[in-house]
Amino acid sequence: MLRVPAPSKVHLDFLTNKFYVPALLQSMMSSENRKHRLRSAKCKGDLVIDGSASIKWGLGWKERLHCTRCRYVGEHYKLYNEVPSSTRGRKAAQINVGSQIGVASTSIGNTGFRRFLNSTNIIAPSPQAMQKQANKVNTALKSLNERSMCQIRKELVAENAKIGQKDPCLVNVEGDTCYNNPIFKPDATPFQAGTKAVSTMCEMRKQY
Repeated sequence: MLRVPAPSKVHLDFLTNKFYVPALLQSMMSSENRKHRLRSAKCKGDLVIDGSASIKWGLGWKERLHCTRCRYVGEHYKLYNEVPSSTRGRKAAQINVGSQIGVASTSIGNTGFRRFLNSTNIIAPSPQAMQKQANKVNTALKSLNERSMCQIRKELVAENAKIGQKDPCLVNVEGDTCYNNPIFKPDATPFQAGTKAVSTMCEMRKQY
């Protein structure tokens, strides 16, 4: 029967939820168990995570094991995958980059994401760290979108030239705008009194 240690006997972080890559966690356990046996073959202690030495990297963690009886203390293992980089310095964790890509594609923002993590008893990254990662991710996303739109425009011009359009660079479109609130205070502005607006443009292609 599995017994859960009393809260007073475990590190407080062990009462939260954490993100670990199972394959990396398994590799750490196997490697450290082997090293422990080689050093103390007769030791009957258990290897457990050293909560006081955990290193947080956004949503990722570095952990080490220590023995409950002898003085064996293992090395730290990264239990998250890293993003390949040619620059010097600490590499970003895939989970941190991926979370910011998800935040950028939704409307919750970092504040809402931190609230969501804390509500699930997951230790959220600091606001400063999340903003720093968001700046890098958003810059990369902007560059990717610009390259994508550039390629789309080139393909559209080439297609217009093939169908014999007089001006290949000319694209006929129609659009509509959706505001986030109804008209109010008509005397304040002759235009739609909205603080935000979403415009949709659709290409109007003639049939040849």
